[in-house]
Amino acid sequence: MAADPASRVPVLLVGPGQEADIYLRALQRDSTSTYWPVGFLDTSPAETGAMLRGVPVLGTTDEFEAVTADLDRNRR
Repeated sequence: MAADPASRVPVLLVGPGQEADIYLRALQRDSTSTYWPVGFLDTSPAETGAMLRGVPVLGTTDEFEAVTADLDRNRR
């Protein structure tokens, strides 16, 4: 049974590396997961806009506050 979209917990991942890829694959296999990956932060500005398994790189780790504020505004 899939988790109710309204009850899913948004997750912002830091560093779209091998660990993040493994995490996303595990989420894709678990239809009951309550976690919803909304994006990544990377150390490289060149990665902004890239996608990993359909999840966007939203900015850099230095932009954490701006990215989370934008995510919060868009959720309302």
